[in-house]
Amino acid sequence: MNNKVADGIYITFDLDTHSIKTAVVELKDGINRLLSVEEELFKPSADFPNEVEFREHQVQTLKSLLQRLPLQTCLMKIALFENRELQSKIIELPREIRPEKVEEILGWEAKKLLSPNFRTEQFVFGYKRLVPTALVFIVSVIPRGILERENDLFKAAGIQLDAFYPEVFTTISIKEKLSDLKVPALSIINVGLSDTHIQIFSSGELKFFRNIPSGLGELGDRPEGTDWESYMQKIRFSFDYFRAVTKLGQIDDILFMGTGAFREGFLAYAIDYFFPSRAAPLDFSLFMDISPAASHLGNDPTRLLPFLPGVGSFFTHTDPISPKTNLFGRLQEQKNSERWEQLSLKIPYWAGAFNFALAVVIILFWRGLLVTELGEAANDLRVSLRELEADKASIANLESQKRKDFGFSRGELTILQPLLKDHFPGWEVLLKLIKSQPERLTFHSIRIQEQAELTGDETDLELDSEQNPESNTEGGGKGSAENQLEEPDSQKSPAEKEIEDKNLDFSGDKPIESLLGKFLVVQGNCSSKEVFSEFAEKLLKSNLIRRFVLLKSKRKSETEITFLLKGEMP
Repeated sequence: MNNKVADGIYITFDLDTHSIKTAVVELKDGINRLLSVEEELFKPSADFPNEVEFREHQVQTLKSLLQRLPLQTCLMKIALFENRELQSKIIELPREIRPEKVEEILGWEAKKLLSPNFRTEQFVFGYKRLVPTALVFIVSVIPRGILERENDLFKAAGIQLDAFYPEVFTTISIKEKLSDLKVPALSIINVGLSDTHIQIFSSGELKFFRNIPSGLGELGDRPEGTDWESYMQKIRFSFDYFRAVTKLGQIDDILFMGTGAFREGFLAYAIDYFFPSRAAPLDFSLFMDISPAASHLGNDPTRLLPFLPGVGSFFTHTDPISPKTNLFGRLQEQKNSERWEQLSLKIPYWAGAFNFALAVVIILFWRGLLVTELGEAANDLRVSLRELEADKASIANLESQKRKDFGFSRGELTILQPLLKDHFPGWEVLLKLIKSQPERLTFHSIRIQEQAELTGDETDLELDSEQNPESNTEGGGKGSAENQLEEPDSQKSPAEKEIEDKNLDFSGDKPIESLLGKFLVVQGNCSSKEVFSEFAEKLLKSNLIRRFVLLKSKRKSETEITFLLKGEMP
């Protein structure tokens, strides 16, 4: 809560069971002026059948009072808080306590002050440090429900309060304004109709506080001497208890304020009872300008005594430590803390809900993208299908045109189709050769040549190359390849004769005829001419060779023959 006090008009409220009193205070340039005071009496609570109707009567009385207050120009609204359940106590803590633990410990001590009926309920407490050099505090505590009920009463009348201050803090604030009264023992007494608040200061510091649950309202309309005597004895008993505890001899000064102090006959009897030099009404004019309000009351300062406790709440609000004594502000802090705690418990659920919503948004976003992409793909498919149909139509048109150009029927084209494609690719030639390869026959080279590459000299070189070092064409030896292949017909095998019957030329001089196309050339070794003839026959049967152009063989040793085979491919 912000404790900075700005210039402006402040309205104080003092609500009890008998009346509602207000005071309008103006703060300007550091000067306090009491502009006006107002009071509305309540009907006795006994006149109402229940508390609800009496409370409604209080609300209506507050509303009628508000019509005479400057609410439009008011800066803040402050209330004095009094209640039978409001408990206060002076507490001294050990010096060893760390400063950050002080408030927590004072909260524990405040809870002990609650009556047994409210020990289990929530509470609100305020505190003020009394001694700068020691951990001495005055603490006031009230059950939270009672404080909220009081605030609800003001809210029902249309008043949004800014602060609630207990009576003990307001009296201390008034004492601090009386800077010249630094006597050994000073008592300020708030005389009410239902309660009496006694505070005793020693050398300017609060030493004793007591709330007597008895007021002048119990004395009737016309108190007599014995009635005054009975009431004054209750105050004197508190003084006697204070002297016994503090060892002080007497109370030097007694100052009275409050509604009861203005009652006829009270001040005269009190001054006489406590000696004239020691008892007197509290003088407002010592710390503020009361002339604006007093002028409306016949310039009688004693008529302002009932409003002084409420005015004390204004001085409490101007104290820099007011955030610690403002019960309403501390109540709001509790509620804010509870809201944050509840919020922290809900954050995981909110985070989960947010993540779920985010996931849904992302899924919907990607779904939109996928739908868009799917639509585009469908459009592309339709375009491709249309292009395919157009291509099919073009192909059909070209086929129709081809039939028209060449005059072939579909059946004729089917028969001619094998002739239009390439025959025997390399892998197929190799496969047929391997399938036709007999045992004891190996390949040295396999080639496919054009017709222009075939010459007699080349073929002779191929066979006469370093395959048979024993061959010698210069005379002597075993003779040429042609001589080696010439054997009597009686010595030729049936396979060789069959090859010769098929017009295969073993002479090797030149090709049978000049042919165009491709020729297969195979060169290798085998164990005998029979194996060579068997291999040549398999090539014819495999349709890999349409007819042989050259077949030559040469014996390399008794168990090995080299050969050269060339044939025209289909």
